[in-house]
Amino acid sequence: MLREIEQQPTRELAMKQMKHFETVFGGKYPKTVECLMKDQKALLTFYDFPAEHWVSLRK
Repeated sequence: MLREIEQQPTRELAMKQMKHFETVFGGKYPKTVECLMKDQKALLTFYDFPAEHWVSLRK
């Protein structure tokens, strides 16, 4: 499910997918979800760059 977040075509869809991850796994893995949500701005920074660069930025 984490792969689905980074594969979204827009930041908005990626954020929506992160919310879905939070809903599904928040009860079972609260610290993991907290870390992911806390750092979502940094994790989604690659959306600030042109789409043709995303493949190399995601590595």
